[in-house]
Amino acid sequence: GVNQQIQEFLTLARSGSGMDISLFRTRMEQFKTEMVQILNSKFQGKAIFGGVDTTGKPINEAALTVLSPTDPVTTDYYQGAEGDLFIRVDETRLVNKFPVTADHNAFAKTLTAIRMLGGVTEVSTTDSRIVAAMDLLNSAKDGDYPDAIVKGASASKTVKTSIDENLNQLLEVQERMANYGRRDVMETFMALKTQSASLDVSQRMIIEQIRTITRLVDQ
Repeated sequence: GVNQQIQEFLTLARSGSGMDISLFRTRMEQFKTEMVQILNSKFQGKAIFGGVDTTGKPINEAALTVLSPTDPVTTDYYQGAEGDLFIRVDETRLVNKFPVTADHNAFAKTLTAIRMLGGVTEVSTTDSRIVAAMDLLNSAKDGDYPDAIVKGASASKTVKTSIDENLNQLLEVQERMANYGRRDVMETFMALKTQSASLDVSQRMIIEQIRTITRLVDQ
């Protein structure tokens, strides 16, 4: 994953190998481009990490300017939707349709680190930008990426349970339709079908989020 690759590259750069600064900067630009492409990616024509805004690009690449090693973690690049979109899975439960967005702390830390590294003028073991970036990348790997995965997995589990419950209800309603053919039963059946379709789409989006996040952090 990108987060892991940057860490490995920085370890190599700090090993005293005398890495050329132009090579270093080129690699940082490549990492930045890869992060932007991943976070702006779409699944079935919809942005994965833009929240309720599934049509635009959640990452504004022009905003990814160089940062100093003392700058805080920032999400100033995020142009997706604010707030959550909950879908009702039953009378008592709601689930966030887009549990992880591109302004999650995991992505913010990786992008902040890349932006800090964009200002490196000489590759050394003591460069403050490299030290600060490594701290952010380690923090993201150990805490924030696992948090994002857990958040997605929790939402996915809730939706999966609801899909199974809906299927059971559909089977029961189908049996009643076969026996009685009542209009109110048909209306219930159609409502359940619609809800099942919505839940299925949400499940697919959430699973794609989890897969993408895992790819960013895995070795």
